[in-house]
Amino acid sequence: MKRKERFYDIISGSPLVLVVFYAKWCAPCNTMHPTLKQVAKEFPGSFRVLKIDIDKNQASVQKLKIQSVPTLMIYHNGKVV
Repeated sequence: MKRKERFYDIISGSPLVLVVFYAKWCAPCNTMHPTLKQVAKEFPGSFRVLKIDIDKNQASVQKLKIQSVPTLMIYHNGKVV
């Protein structure tokens, strides 16, 4: 069984990570997803996309002080850039 990856392991272990905080009920979030898929397709292997559902990850959202969705953050070697 594969171990579930943790947020801080992902942002520290990959050179570039786009973290997307979203909610299923958020219309702008739903509109944005096809664009994110297209960008990832155009730049394969350049960065990793990590989508975080705010309703399922409230502790992380509070810790990172996310106040609205969608919120996009880019991490480089574990730090927000």
